[in-house]
Amino acid sequence: MIKLGNGLLNAIYPVGSIYFSINSTNPGQIFGGTWSQIAQGRTLVGVDINDTDFNVAQKFGGSKNHRHITPLSWLENPRAVGVTNDFGMTTRNGSFYGIYSDTGGGLGINMNNYFTDYESNLIPYFTCYIWCRTA
Repeated sequence: MIKLGNGLLNAIYPVGSIYFSINSTNPGQIFGGTWSQIAQGRTLVGVDINDTDFNVAQKFGGSKNHRHITPLSWLENPRAVGVTNDFGMTTRNGSFYGIYSDTGGGLGINMNNYFTDYESNLIPYFTCYIWCRTA
């Protein structure tokens, strides 16, 4: 393979550049330089400095699998089914855990029973090798 000279390599692929390929060969073997495979199993999102979820490069986030709470009409409108006092939801480890009422007694409902199984919410995708030049 023909490797690029340092001047040409730095002009075309400066450190921090990203290279996409459907070939698994490390681009360092083709062009020279040091490359690391990145974003394995992830999709790419552009930086948005106005959104704290996406405000800097090289940030990771999201989840492949999600749990959703089962819609319960009486949670949306408790008075329609005869619940006349105010109520709220408690959480444990960031997940819904139970229902309580303002009269001091719990309604005895464990919200974990009302979650769906884990679901995969994948966007349409095309896989390729993604490399970043590191040196």
